[in-house]
Amino acid sequence: MSVSPASPPPSLLWGLWEKVLAWLRRVPKLVRLEALLGSLVGLFVGGQSGRMLGATAGSVATEVKRRKTK
Repeated sequence: MSVSPASPPPSLLWGLWEKVLAWLRRVPKLVRLEALLGSLVGLFVGGQSGRMLGATAGSVATEVKRRKTK
């Protein structure tokens, strides 16, 4: 009978990665996706115009979703 060697414990980075993935899976439940879209647009465009464009994108996405559900 052979005994397989014990597997090494998971690394610190692997544990951190698992926590990040678990948090990302919960984001859609915590934040409306339309608001997240607006935030990402504002982040990537940057500056004052990015904030305005992000707010516009978020509000347009919210309105489109609201009208689709009617």
